[in-house]
Amino acid sequence: MYGIYFSQNLEIVTIFVLFVIGAAAYGSLTADKKIILKQGGPAILALISIFLFK
Repeated sequence: MYGIYFSQNLEIVTIFVLFVIGAAAYGSLTADKKIILKQGGPAILALISIFLFK
């Protein structure tokens, strides 16, 4: 939310999305494999849309 509404800087939004993907990857390695799809799926789609519609 900060990167979209306050900063409006695409690099900050990308970093935040990468942090979410990293947390989802760690969660899928340590807890449950489905976490990468549940938590990381929307973040991966957001990252793809950032790169496609930049």
